[in-house]
Amino acid sequence: MSTYFVYDHHDDKEEQRRLTIQDQMITEAMGGVLSEQADPSVFHRVLDIGCGTGGWVIEVAKTYPSMSLVGIDISNKMIEYASQQAKANKVCDQVKFR
Repeated sequence: MSTYFVYDHHDDKEEQRRLTIQDQMITEAMGGVLSEQADPSVFHRVLDIGCGTGGWVIEVAKTYPSMSLVGIDISNKMIEYASQQAKANKVCDQVKFR
């Protein structure tokens, strides 16, 4: 049995919620943020290309407060949503979205 989500072109907020959940599931399945790195604290700046809702970038910022992060995405709606989430998670000083 497999589970998948269908995009509803009429509800942007619901799609952003779906993408956030999907992002959380993938990050968890990977073992957490930067789990493949022996010592993630050696990184000072990180760029996430195609950041979508910004969930991964925000989790990295919360996990590694000394890092400076930038997320970029082609979708202005995603960047706006990601910026709002960064504010809500109090990581605006570490995270910028473009």
